[in-house]
Amino acid sequence: MGVLDVLSRWFAGSSQVSPEAAAEAEALRRQVKARCAHFRRLLSANKVALEIMADIEEHMTPKAQGGYRPFDMTYVRSSASRAVAAVFQMITSLNALSDRAYDDLRPAFARIARQIDSRLGYVPPSHDGPLILPLQEIRAGDMPLVGGKMAQLGEVANKVNMPVPDGFAVTAAAYHLFMSVNNLQESIEQRIRETDGGDLESLFELSRAIQQRIYMAAIPQELRRAFEDALAPLRVKYGPRLRLALRSSAVGEDAKDASFAGQFATELNIEADDALEVWREILASKYDVAPMSYRHTRGIMDDSVPMCVGVLVMVDAQAGGVAYSQDPARQDGGIVINAVPGLPKVVVDGSYSPDVYRCTRDFPPRLVEKSIAAKPWKLGYGEKGELEEMPLGSEGAAPALTEEQAVAVAREALILEEYYGRPQDVEWAFDQSGRLVILQSRDVKVQEDAAEDAAPAAEPRADLPLLARGGVNASPGVGMGQVYVARKESDMLGFPQGGVLVVEQAHPFWATLLPRASALVTERGGTAGHLASVAREYGLPALFGLPRAAELMEGRLVTVDTQACCVYDGLHEDIMPPAPVCNPMAGSPVFAALEAIVPYIVPLHLLDPSSPEFAPAYCQTLHDITRFCHEKSVSLLFDQDDSTSKTYGKQLKVGKKLQYWIMDMDDGFKRPVTGPTVELDNIQSEPMLALWEGMTFAPWEGPPSLDASGFMSVVMESTMKPQLEATAENNMVQKNFFIIGRHYVNLQARFGYHFCTVDANVTDNPHENYVSFQFKGGAASAERRIARARMVARVLEAQGFRCDVRSDALFAIAEARDREGSRRRVAMLGHMLIHTRQIDMVMHNPVMVQRIEEKLLRETAAIMAQ
Repeated sequence: MGVLDVLSRWFAGSSQVSPEAAAEAEALRRQVKARCAHFRRLLSANKVALEIMADIEEHMTPKAQGGYRPFDMTYVRSSASRAVAAVFQMITSLNALSDRAYDDLRPAFARIARQIDSRLGYVPPSHDGPLILPLQEIRAGDMPLVGGKMAQLGEVANKVNMPVPDGFAVTAAAYHLFMSVNNLQESIEQRIRETDGGDLESLFELSRAIQQRIYMAAIPQELRRAFEDALAPLRVKYGPRLRLALRSSAVGEDAKDASFAGQFATELNIEADDALEVWREILASKYDVAPMSYRHTRGIMDDSVPMCVGVLVMVDAQAGGVAYSQDPARQDGGIVINAVPGLPKVVVDGSYSPDVYRCTRDFPPRLVEKSIAAKPWKLGYGEKGELEEMPLGSEGAAPALTEEQAVAVAREALILEEYYGRPQDVEWAFDQSGRLVILQSRDVKVQEDAAEDAAPAAEPRADLPLLARGGVNASPGVGMGQVYVARKESDMLGFPQGGVLVVEQAHPFWATLLPRASALVTERGGTAGHLASVAREYGLPALFGLPRAAELMEGRLVTVDTQACCVYDGLHEDIMPPAPVCNPMAGSPVFAALEAIVPYIVPLHLLDPSSPEFAPAYCQTLHDITRFCHEKSVSLLFDQDDSTSKTYGKQLKVGKKLQYWIMDMDDGFKRPVTGPTVELDNIQSEPMLALWEGMTFAPWEGPPSLDASGFMSVVMESTMKPQLEATAENNMVQKNFFIIGRHYVNLQARFGYHFCTVDANVTDNPHENYVSFQFKGGAASAERRIARARMVARVLEAQGFRCDVRSDALFAIAEARDREGSRRRVAMLGHMLIHTRQIDMVMHNPVMVQRIEEKLLRETAAIMAQ
């Protein structure tokens, strides 16, 4: 007697079934339950894997608002590890389901996992090298040892032969020695991993904790001796009048696309005896809130930025400033010079608006334009040698530079650009003898379309309400939103996403808020300041030097147009140019690491289960393996050639056979079913019946009408055939599968071009109840699929679901509801399954989208109210 005969007689209550045969049938029933349990574990791992892949895709592409999501190396490594673990669980469950029929997946999995591991291989920076390096020995190639700023300055002095201050660099080796002796690096990295880099309050707390540890740490005696040896020749040359500038020169600082402009400390007029203690303070500035936020946003690992420091003799400047060999803001290709009397710190800190000189790029350059500001004071030396803000009075209206001096600065900027082959940002000063001294030279980011035909500055629109006009275009663009005036450090915590940031002074400290801002306006400061540089890196529209900006704008909704140097009252989307979203992490080590592993995780190559290449040997990514495992697991449960599946996998019949197969894992049928079909009235699974109730709540009206924009020939046949109706019998509807129990349902369904999963448990105990929904895919463009996922999320959230949309994938769940509330939400999902098909084709049409969304909201509310 065969197994099927035994089961048939057992289900029919036959007295001819022996105890042995009954035991065999019970064993088979337990086997089916075990297989269903393996399948549920596989589905759970599949859900985790797909969520991780969707999240990775979202981190690789800009959000609809707010640009790219910053992340760190911890995110990259954890995402890879979690994806690998989830896929391994799927392989294990599939082999348990199939009696190890798919062990050949393991070599493919191992090969892909090795590829991911190799791409994540990270070689930490070397800790070797001298603790001190004299400036006369430094070249550009020493950047890993002395940092970008000092490496460039050494190159300017020793290869370009331009005057620079005397001094030396305290190297990365000194930094690593200090961190190692005090056991700081590992504990700091652990604290950083445990902190949300996007939460400002957490960053403030982290900053205080780390800096306190650094301030209390001992300076190694070896470093003290090397530092004093380097100071000795400077003491001899300059005597008691020796004053020093200690300038940060972190590895990676002053790069073209990650300048760290103004993010680290610079201390001026330091006595030689105090210099080593000040070095420790500059090292601690690596963990100020602004640079930590900057590293997080730009995807720069903490241990890849050892803090080197330049120790340079102060220049007693009669005038100083910053020159750009190409104007990064006006896009006219000319040289622009910002200048003030006294030390140039006033320019880079944005203390007030400087004089601006514009020169041609001829050689020699010619001065063609100058704008002289009212300069209230200068930074210089007092009678006792201390730095003072010295009032200028009427002298503040005089030019900071003569024409000859402006041309001399322009000439040096052009020479440096020619030497490096890239536009340069040059900090300079004229000393009291009139000698031009170069303090810094670094690459500057200029607009890619900067050329002779660049558009001139625009005039304000006469048809728009003008709120304020003036200032200078520090970073081009148009931004709009709610104005937020920040006056003190604590104000940073309240800054909203997408706000228009207004500050009095263009201090680099405010750079922390720029990734969240839609525009930046300052009352004081120029285009050559550090804050302007960071704004340009982020592609953030910035208007600097606008008088009374806070008074005029506070609390308003505004539109900032930097090209016209004006602010309009209200939001005016019609003047927003179609601009690419800036990715501040592009080119960073962290972003590069994620880019390197994505090809082995996210792409899907296994598409056709009937193809001979739908096999383990052809799996190239983790996504391929998830697709293979899911497809084979469903086939194993419902394969009509398998005796177990044939016994328990039943085709649903509601008057006629439908494209739904059901496997009962635990008391989901009222009566035993021995044939190949099951009638709907024989099902007692409460969540499945609720799901079917929703699927048949209202007839599907067919796909929405398409205009020319929405029409896609590759899917024309399926979108225009209403026989895709869920209860229709036709060869276009793919098989959909239910696994049910008395209180449980799992549906794996594909409708047209999108795939969805419903998983629900409905009992009298609210703590056991949950209703989850997973939705992905479509035939339209990615933008429209994403828009559909977001619309579906809005509808579900209106009925108490928690939703997470990642790219075009939606994950939703409602938990701990009572029995009736859970049942109705399952029914609601049934309705959504049917009525969201193919609407991705029209998501570009706001009128139709609103109509569909309102209809779904009405109908789901009606289901919930039943």
